[in-house]
Amino acid sequence: MCNCGAKAGRVRFAGWFILFQLLAGWGASNAQNLPRIDSLQSLLMKSADAHWVGEVHWQLAKEFARYDSAKAAYHISLALPYTEADSQLELRLLYLVAEIDRSHLQLERARAGYQLLVRQAKAYGDSLYCAFGWLGFNRLAQQISDLPQARSYLDSASYLGGKESTYQFRAELSEQWCRFYRNLGDTDSCQMYREQNLKEALRWGNPYWILRSYSDIIKRTADQGNYLEARLYHEECRAFLDQLPQGSFQDMRAMFFWAESDLFMQMGMPDSAVAAMETYLALFQTIKIPYRAAIARANFTNRLIRTGHYERGVLEGEQALAELIRWRRNKAVVWTQYLLGKAYNHLNQVTKARAILEPALEESRRLRNLRNVANILLELGMMEVALGAYDKAATYLEEGLQLSESYQFRDLLEPYTLGLAKSHDALGNPQQALDYMWRHQELYEESRIQEIEQREQVKAAVFDYEKRNDSLAHSAERQELIFENQVARQALKKTRWIVGFSVVCGGVVLLGVGYRRKQQSAKNLRRLSTAVQEKNQEILTKSQQLEKVIEDKDQFFSIISHDLRGPIRAFASLAFLLKTQIEHGETKDLEELVDMLDLNARRVIDLLENLLQWALEQQGAMPFSPEMLPVDESVTEVISIFSLQAENKRITLQAETSQEQVYADRNYLATILRNLVSNALKYTQEGGRVAVRTCTVEDQIEIQIQDNGIGIAPEIQDKLFDTNKDKVRSGTHGEKGTGLGLSLVHDFVTRSGGTLQVESTLGEGTTFQVRLPKGGV
Repeated sequence: MCNCGAKAGRVRFAGWFILFQLLAGWGASNAQNLPRIDSLQSLLMKSADAHWVGEVHWQLAKEFARYDSAKAAYHISLALPYTEADSQLELRLLYLVAEIDRSHLQLERARAGYQLLVRQAKAYGDSLYCAFGWLGFNRLAQQISDLPQARSYLDSASYLGGKESTYQFRAELSEQWCRFYRNLGDTDSCQMYREQNLKEALRWGNPYWILRSYSDIIKRTADQGNYLEARLYHEECRAFLDQLPQGSFQDMRAMFFWAESDLFMQMGMPDSAVAAMETYLALFQTIKIPYRAAIARANFTNRLIRTGHYERGVLEGEQALAELIRWRRNKAVVWTQYLLGKAYNHLNQVTKARAILEPALEESRRLRNLRNVANILLELGMMEVALGAYDKAATYLEEGLQLSESYQFRDLLEPYTLGLAKSHDALGNPQQALDYMWRHQELYEESRIQEIEQREQVKAAVFDYEKRNDSLAHSAERQELIFENQVARQALKKTRWIVGFSVVCGGVVLLGVGYRRKQQSAKNLRRLSTAVQEKNQEILTKSQQLEKVIEDKDQFFSIISHDLRGPIRAFASLAFLLKTQIEHGETKDLEELVDMLDLNARRVIDLLENLLQWALEQQGAMPFSPEMLPVDESVTEVISIFSLQAENKRITLQAETSQEQVYADRNYLATILRNLVSNALKYTQEGGRVAVRTCTVEDQIEIQIQDNGIGIAPEIQDKLFDTNKDKVRSGTHGEKGTGLGLSLVHDFVTRSGGTLQVESTLGEGTTFQVRLPKGGV
């Protein structure tokens, strides 16, 4: 409490500030009074207590603020004189004014209101209302999608509110953290705070907030596909509703049916979803708050459009739009315009759709309603694609895709990339169309890939657990041996003492016995020491084997999830482009597309061949059956395989072979040649040269694969034949690699009894020299 002149000055300033904002920004309405507002007014008339009078005027202002700004302003002005003796009342009024400004999208005035609230709360030493002020700043930041700033405000609110926390504050704080993480795309953290919000609401005991929390958690849990959990929350909420007086909290009852409708939608029950929304709309119409009934009708419109009831959706949407414009609910207006534009588009009323969507787009930009901007850009872009206006479509879609990526509107990325693929294909940009089609395929497969990766993480965790258990078992054996060793050492010390005693006593016989015991103990000690060393070596060997298994497993799944997926996905994209070309009767790019299909097919075959052979090699199951083979035939066969690839890169591929025979396994030799030639072509620029030469060197056949490509850095040459992907580089045309090819070459050459050497200079080229046993030797 404060009764000094400075206090009176602050009160006057706060009062004028509030009244100015109310009179400048809020309009009047003729909404009917709610029964509980009548009760509050009756209480006001009966009470002579100054504190109660101020409290009741604040409660009335709080209720009227939901639908009648003029009456709210009137009761705030009547409550102002009582703030002289009640600083809490002053802070609550300031918070109420700022919240109303924010709900009316008067963001600058709301910001000034929150600033005044924080300043006054600090002056009174009230950390709780200071925290409420920071919560308000957070709401403003989230409203304009400024998530970093919102996080900063939430941290401040959490710190200050923790000192004098109430159930109400904790409920509001957890709700805001939930919204923050939802906007950030972190569904796990969002769900955690959503559950916390429900717990705090139940502790608080406020029926309004409890129903609001239940409605939100039902909707969002269903959105995540947790239908069983959503149904449990649904039943809990229904049981709570049954305990409330009939006809009370109609707005929150309506919100429950909205959540129920969402649950039915997620479960594939559209008719039940529409029926629940009809109940939702009817309840809002009974509470006689016109603008909220208009918003409810807009939500009903959304449900009708999502279930394919476009004609009825247009009728409800036009009525909702007229009411929302009347009540100046600008954010809801542009959203309803988007819904109507979408419905008109589906009804092939393109002129009406464009006429309503284009103004809605500009207004959404002005309001910084970025999600609505992204929705409208997608609708306009896909509409222009259907009309064949591909230039205009690409403009809309590229802007929308950039916005969706920046603000993580992940559900919009897939339709955006598909629309851009179609647009650029029609505009004659096959490479851009292919890039967007690949993106589309990636997004389509993303959820399934995540499931595979999660299963592999579980397997890896189990494997790691078993590894640790194995290590613990070996550790126990080692401890047992060490204990035996210590016992032996103690026995040895004891024996030495006996020997010393015997020497002192001069007992020659005892000395001999002691010596024999000493020898036996030393022998036991050496035996135990050797056993410990052997066990240590066994543990080390097993540990190294486990590390190798883990590394091989990681390498295998990396190839499956990344390297193999790329060329396979390219087949779908190329098939899409081929289909589109044929549908449009265009043949100029068909040959190029077929060549690209052939190239990708060869990449897949090559990768699968290496992957299979590598897997067999790791298991020791790769058969080795050497025989006499004409080396020139093997070289010629490999040259024919890569001739098209060399032609596409305009590389001269030639062979200079002798008529000698080599003693090798046919599959091993083919794999060695295939990987070395493929590697040379990959790292040679257009216009370059790759040569394969064979000659006899003593009792061996030497095969040289020489190129004048980009060369290999010395630091990479040292680990060239490892399977570590860190050494893998993209080719001169962006070709991808796995790191398996050269590792297989090295293993197969070694197993064939040969040698492998590499000579390379950066910028000049590389030569691989393979020497294998000569036939007949």
